[in-house]
Amino acid sequence: MFVFVAALAAAACASSSDSAIEESPSFTVTPVVEGLAGPTQIAWHPDGRLLVAVLGPGGERAETGQILAIDLPESTAEGGVLEAATVDVLVDGLDTPTGVTVAGDALWIMERTRLVTAPLEGGSVTVARDDLPNNGRSNGSLTTTPDGRLLYDTSGKRQGEAAAEGSGVLWSLDPLDPSAADVAILVGMKHAYATVVDGTGGLLVTEISDGYYDGKRPLDEIVVIDDDLPSGAPADGGWPQCVSGRVPVVNFGGTAERCEQTVPSVTVFDVAATPTGIAVAPWDPTRAVVALWVTGEIVEFPIERGGTVPADAPVTATPIVAGLANPQHLLADGDRLLATIHGDGSIVALQR
Repeated sequence: MFVFVAALAAAACASSSDSAIEESPSFTVTPVVEGLAGPTQIAWHPDGRLLVAVLGPGGERAETGQILAIDLPESTAEGGVLEAATVDVLVDGLDTPTGVTVAGDALWIMERTRLVTAPLEGGSVTVARDDLPNNGRSNGSLTTTPDGRLLYDTSGKRQGEAAAEGSGVLWSLDPLDPSAADVAILVGMKHAYATVVDGTGGLLVTEISDGYYDGKRPLDEIVVIDDDLPSGAPADGGWPQCVSGRVPVVNFGGTAERCEQTVPSVTVFDVAATPTGIAVAPWDPTRAVVALWVTGEIVEFPIERGGTVPADAPVTATPIVAGLANPQHLLADGDRLLATIHGDGSIVALQR
């Protein structure tokens, strides 16, 4: 089934989102596609098309989600109007698809409570993991690592002073042998929504928290596993005993000694900033870029290594674009960065 996303004009977009976008002097934001129903994650199909997961017109839990494959416009017509993009609906009827990637020889899709696969050309799904623990709303995005493994998150649900069994975990799966047991590489995460492997083999992970801890709302953060993906015992994020960059939660049995053993933060964000997307900056591989869903910002910070990061003095992230309607996921495209804008159903390109 083929449909067409409407052609865009830069002036026309001003009425919806461009008028609120605050570009920094060094970056520009260019519309690429609009008219999408709740876009979440984007990834590259092996044939060069852009894969897009969308919630569909019903939103969360409505089972109207889709995986689209889009031939992006390659040129801009006179007057700034983008050529119409052709869209192929590969998979339909999904429940809250927040993740899509290609791993092995298949599409992998994260739904609200299950991880499913589909042929690269689309069609019916096969359930790979069912009844996944979650925070009651969704699980996160998907990452294919450079060595071909698949990373997925089971969002955290608290049971007493600890995470409920199987929740709050970042898992590694072998897509060539889905019957093999998954490996927990990071535990103690409220919501490891998005991940990226940086140029050193280290893993940067977004942490989206909520609720109250010792009477305070926690900060969102980016944590780091310094070395290559771990084998054996998983790394520990510390949740719910430790939040906000290794801060102990006394009410849940947290101590300074416990939190010092957890993975360090490289940066923290305001309460409820909601980092849903992270990428290595295509213009500078020593820097990472994060999409903050609630604050409407895309921010940048240096990727620092060399031991622990002080819990009370993490790196500060610098906003490079603001005023976006819920930026969700980031994907490198040559020297530019694509971002899904969930609130207005668009995809934009950020370029320095």
